[in-house]
Amino acid sequence: MDIVRIIFFAFGAAVCGFFALFAYTSLREQKPRAATVSAIILILFGLTWFGGYYYLEPSPAVMLYAAGTVALFVIFFFIPLGQRHPIETGIISGKVDERDVAFAREEYLPGSEKYNQYYAMRPE
Repeated sequence: MDIVRIIFFAFGAAVCGFFALFAYTSLREQKPRAATVSAIILILFGLTWFGGYYYLEPSPAVMLYAAGTVALFVIFFFIPLGQRHPIETGIISGKVDERDVAFAREEYLPGSEKYNQYYAMRPE
């Protein structure tokens, strides 16, 4: 197997591995929508990447172009673009109730005891 095919398969395996780990982590965190979206992307990308190789038998130039496109996307995804904006924090004047954080509130199911207690204290 030549170096171009190794690069092509390594990039495909890396992207598939990323989406597989993302789906697994989402399931562990009980986020089924994120896991479903990640699994769908994993399947579609895997079928396109490896199925395209199997059925189309692309030339080395096409494989390098595809791997390069994925590499550029990953590079641009992780490079911070734009200006840095400093975070302006105000003075905390009172205690913060952790239940007011959006991530905590998403766990309150409508009709549950926790939900009713929380919104009885905060009718807004």
